Amino acid sequence: MNNKILLMRFKKEDNKAFSISLRAPRANVTEEEIKKVMDYIVDNSLIIPGGVAIVGTIDAKITSTTTEKIDLILE
Repeated sequence: MNNKILLMRFKKEDNKAFSISLRAPRANVTEEEIKKVMDYIVDNSLIIPGGVAIVGTIDAKITSTTTEKIDLILE
């Protein structure tokens, strides 16, 4: 099983990072679309984690993991 996660990192007003992760991003999502969403979140103050405003974007990445089920006989 192949699992992809879109991780978007933002800079908060207190200079700490805040991350949003989304499972199973659309296969053909573009960098431009991700950037637009991140800018929209910042520009419209959609998320205020712990009461601290998000003031900028840091980066984004899509990671892929493979999960292999192991059938164990447990007694």
